[in-house]
Amino acid sequence: MSIATGAARPTAFPWSAVIGQERLKLALLLCAIDPSIGGVLVRGPRGVAKTTLARAFAELLPGRFVELPLHDQARRYLKSGPPWLERVMPFWAAGLLDRTVLVVLPMLTLLLPFFGLVVPVMARHHRGRIARSYAELRACDQQRDGLTLHDLDQRIARMRELDHEVTRLNLPTLYLGEMYNLKIHIDMVLRRLEERRTALVAGPASRSAGA
Repeated sequence: MSIATGAARPTAFPWSAVIGQERLKLALLLCAIDPSIGGVLVRGPRGVAKTTLARAFAELLPGRFVELPLHDQARRYLKSGPPWLERVMPFWAAGLLDRTVLVVLPMLTLLLPFFGLVVPVMARHHRGRIARSYAELRACDQQRDGLTLHDLDQRIARMRELDHEVTRLNLPTLYLGEMYNLKIHIDMVLRRLEERRTALVAGPASRSAGA
């Protein structure tokens, strides 16, 4: 902050020489009468006597005129005008959106590692559902030759039920190929079970016919 001395301070126009800006003049006068107001914030384009009135008003009061250096952001604002959001949206909406972005971006940065964990977990979950069906399918196929007729009927019913369960699985498109491969293998094991059942049923009849 720099304080302009009497020698370095630019020549100020008299208060009475400034024409117009009656509302600004009134605000400055009210602030001088009642300092509890807290001050006056002046905003406007160049050439409307903002600084001229401030210097002229300072001449009427005791003390010195204090000139604060502009912040880089304020200088850009004065040079380029309001931000793009404030041009296309109401001021309150632009401010709300700007603050929301400032809050959301750090949160997204913190959540990115979590999102990186979600994808493998979901992939493991979907593949696990298919793998459990394959485990049941393999066990049924391995036990096929040692099953009784009653057990074969139960396994055949279970394979048909498993086929319906797999069809109803709500899987992402990425895993549909694995799902249809599983359905092909279920159909293959189902045919083997049915062939085994047919052989068991035909076995006693063949022996009776041979006798």
